[in-house]
Amino acid sequence: MSRSHKALLAVLTLLWLGFIAWPFAVMAGDVTLTWKNPTLQQTCTRAGTLDNLAGTKIYQLVADIPDPITETFTLTGLKSGDYEFVATSYTDTGATSRLSGSATKAVTALTVSDDRAYVVAKINDGFITVVAGTVPIGTECIEDQTVNGKYAVPRGSVSWTGTVRDTLVVAECQ
Repeated sequence: MSRSHKALLAVLTLLWLGFIAWPFAVMAGDVTLTWKNPTLQQTCTRAGTLDNLAGTKIYQLVADIPDPITETFTLTGLKSGDYEFVATSYTDTGATSRLSGSATKAVTALTVSDDRAYVVAKINDGFITVVAGTVPIGTECIEDQTVNGKYAVPRGSVSWTGTVRDTLVVAECQ
């Protein structure tokens, strides 16, 4: 590796304009990251045009995006919680920038947005949902159990209106 490549690798600071990554929730469980790809490189001795950008890495290595044009990425299926993201850019020779500034995002749980509670019934080639009671708005939904675009809710949170008290109860959630 030449001296200039070692120097570049040792102190490569790709101009990020702050890793513009204000992630925002697309829906509970999804986060979209956006950034501006660098166009300049900086070293201790010189700065110049960056003409060999090869991609971006987002850490906890969530993704390796081998495309120097892409400036957005959506992570899906995240559980409720706080997430912190940083990224690096890399060149086609393997030189890597320092970590970007961090961007944080809280992914909030899906909660009931319409108070109607539904039971699920099997019909010919699919399922239907039938109103069977109410559930308080704001009740936390079970994110990994869905039927016809509705999410499972705790059975104990339902105020039943009839005699049907099925095991699986779903509701509209956001």
